[in-house]
Amino acid sequence: MKRFCPTAPIIAVRLVLPLVGRYSSSPDGNLSEGIGYYENEEYQQAVDAFTKIIRTDPRHVDAYLLQGAAHSMLGQYQGAIKDFDTAIRLKPDHALGYYNKGYAYDELGKFESAITEYDKAIQLNPDLGVVYLKRRTELSFVIFIAGQKIVLTSL
Repeated sequence: MKRFCPTAPIIAVRLVLPLVGRYSSSPDGNLSEGIGYYENEEYQQAVDAFTKIIRTDPRHVDAYLLQGAAHSMLGQYQGAIKDFDTAIRLKPDHALGYYNKGYAYDELGKFESAITEYDKAIQLNPDLGVVYLKRRTELSFVIFIAGQKIVLTSL
């Protein structure tokens, strides 16, 4: 069953948008270009723009995060997970890296892995409300699949 959550990788772009001004005049100014492609739903061009940044600066956490979001929108979830893993390796306290990795696992049908990543995101940033919603949805779905009828009233 294909379930779509329009807030998933898009949240990465919305939360990184304030950074665009910081990068627009730097050598990795392609960040704003990539975000523009992403917002116009030109996801492959976004990936290409973020790849240019990563070639210049292989430690650019935001470029990996955004490239992963674009890979997710292209349905390239394994590539997205690889990008999110790199972002997390570079910045282990990056809640959005875990959140977006959870989304990719969700889309691959790996719901328990998704829940694990959502839990890490919540632990790092309890104020990231959308993660609670996604975690609860996945937990409900896993319980439903297991054939148990359990009503969740709280996280």
